[in-house]
Amino acid sequence: MLVLARKIGERILIGEEVEVTIISVRGDQVRIGIAAPAEVNICRAELAHQVRCENAAAARGAWAVREAASAALKPARDAADNDTRVHAPRSVRAIRERRRARQ
Repeated sequence: MLVLARKIGERILIGEEVEVTIISVRGDQVRIGIAAPAEVNICRAELAHQVRCENAAAARGAWAVREAASAALKPARDAADNDTRVHAPRSVRAIRERRRARQ
């Protein structure tokens, strides 16, 4: 880690496009200003960590919900498959009989 001492109003350049300016110092708090292109994401580290944790929890939750729903619906899907297999020949037979009756 690079550690620099700066006074109020002094600047630090990061690359060619990011400029950090010391705005004020009050006790143990330092206010800084950051000038960077819009495509550069700037976020406090603790917020970035919180967002990563929440995204991971949401992904785990979504996976668990999908798995539970899939398990709960499996008997219904199986029953529907069985009903289709049993009744399909009857419906085909009924369609053929109706066609013959029309002729």
